[in-house]
Amino acid sequence: MITTKAARRLAHEQALASTRIEGHRPSAEFLADCEAVIEGSMSQEQARAASLARAQARDSVASKASANNESRDIDQSSEIRSRR
Repeated sequence: MITTKAARRLAHEQALASTRIEGHRPSAEFLADCEAVIEGSMSQEQARAASLARAQARDSVASKASANNESRDIDQSSEIRSRR
């Protein structure tokens, strides 16, 4: 585990540079969590848990939206068939 603030900041900057080269753009929430880890007010485990919770929340919203769209598509198909 990296123990000094300077070492944590350097590791963070190197990791961000690597992911940006790959085309990833970190969210503001992720960057805030990283800053909290650098400052020592959040552990790496807490930051991982926060990222996972946000990802799961987005997945849940996307799943619900997809289910709503599928339901709407079925309703529209039924309506079209009933008009024929």
